[in-house]
Amino acid sequence: MKIYNITTNELDNYLAIASFVDSKLPSPIKHKTATMYDLLPIKYEEMEHNYHNKKTMKIIPNTKQITIYEYVLLLLCKIPEKERTILQLRNFPSRRSFRALKRFYLPLSEEAVRLRYITALKFAVKLAKRIKL
Repeated sequence: MKIYNITTNELDNYLAIASFVDSKLPSPIKHKTATMYDLLPIKYEEMEHNYHNKKTMKIIPNTKQITIYEYVLLLLCKIPEKERTILQLRNFPSRRSFRALKRFYLPLSEEAVRLRYITALKFAVKLAKRIKL
């Protein structure tokens, strides 16, 4: 996915999509590690409460969301650590508000944290345009 003319709003939306995809991807499990469901089979009888329950829907990211996730990961690898940390703190593992983000930067106000985030976004957009990622 080649995106040459990206704006800060689009990159912010891409970061939100990437945090959603990151939450839906399966966690890495060690090879040949027995999980609890492998050790203890759970079967309900007809009179028990969970016998008639249907399985819940599983939300799976589509291919466009996964390509955006990969694009954001590649872009975050290219960004210096100072800008990368504020982008990661805001978006991963789940999206945080600026008020919650302020706790990581205690002497700064909420507006100062917002400005720092926006400047990091602008730097990331400029870098993406320069290296044509």
